[in-house]
Amino acid sequence: MLENILAHKEQEIARAISTNAIARLMEEIRSAPAPRDMLASLRQSTHKPALLAEIKQASPSRGVLKEAATFDPAALAVAYTEAGAAALSVLTDHRFFGGSLDHLTQAREASPLPVLCKDFFIHPHQVYAARAAGADAILLIARVLAPARLTALYHLALNLGMAVLVEVHRPEEVGPVLDLNPALVGINNRDLNSFHTDLSTTARLRPLIPPGPLVVSASGVSTGEHVRYLTAQGVDALLVGEALSTCTNPVQQVQRLYGKDKEECLDGQSQNLD
Repeated sequence: MLENILAHKEQEIARAISTNAIARLMEEIRSAPAPRDMLASLRQSTHKPALLAEIKQASPSRGVLKEAATFDPAALAVAYTEAGAAALSVLTDHRFFGGSLDHLTQAREASPLPVLCKDFFIHPHQVYAARAAGADAILLIARVLAPARLTALYHLALNLGMAVLVEVHRPEEVGPVLDLNPALVGINNRDLNSFHTDLSTTARLRPLIPPGPLVVSASGVSTGEHVRYLTAQGVDALLVGEALSTCTNPVQQVQRLYGKDKEECLDGQSQNLD
């Protein structure tokens, strides 16, 4: 699956470069709103761990989560904000996740929260495009980037004023990521080859990350028990996507996740994320 995604991403980037040069994106960036401080927002969250709530229409493992006719990034951004999210994550990959940079722009305009652009970043053009669309932060996946490219994209994003969530999934990825001295480190519980989810990934990798960066555990969080388990691992934030996207009432679902309501999601769709 990961190979298919990256192969398609190369083609997508080539088309984007041919239609929207970096020089034009730089002009858009100069007129874009200043980036919001994602680190500060996560640190000041009323929920502990902080909630990074994700907006996405589909996923390769689950298919369509919301039909296009009912998928409303702005409305979801408002609901997640009301639920106490500290930040938003917007899936912008179109081919495999049904996303777009327009979704990110809509979400950011509807909410005062900082917004993470979640995509498979492999080229500088994507970083410029994300900032031009209003992204306050981007996701970089160590698994898909050689160390030199990871470093280049990381510093480009910082130079554009964005925060960077650098994601690891395997122990051998942690060292090169820590060499960046990152402020945000993500642990993805989902294997991007098989899309199988295992929360113990966070338990294995969290001890390898020294004090300093905020640590975000991502994927597979759908119950209060999951939240308690990951909290015990010492993470600072949780990135929750499908458990919110498949519920009709995100505010109530957040209350359930954080122990303010003992019942689980009434939809029953967010329980089996593997």
